[in-house]
Amino acid sequence: MDHILFLNKTWGVDFMLMKKLERANIEFEYVSLAGDLKDQTLYYKHNVRSTPLLLILDNGKESGRLSSTDEIIEYLKNVSDTEI
Repeated sequence: MDHILFLNKTWGVDFMLMKKLERANIEFEYVSLAGDLKDQTLYYKHNVRSTPLLLILDNGKESGRLSSTDEIIEYLKNVSDTEI
């Protein structure tokens, strides 16, 4: 399973989520609407209306969306704890 984290780091909730992830030593990458054209295209492709949003993909197809900061942290923590 893959995931895409959509954030707008200038918004308070998104900024606080980023800080919580950093304090928990959870590595993450995110897509920003203020980013490059590729990032903007992902926003429109997945119909992202608000952030924060963690889009969960299974074989390239959407299988879930998380918008609660606590749910996002817990999901990313579990994913980072899983060894491949």
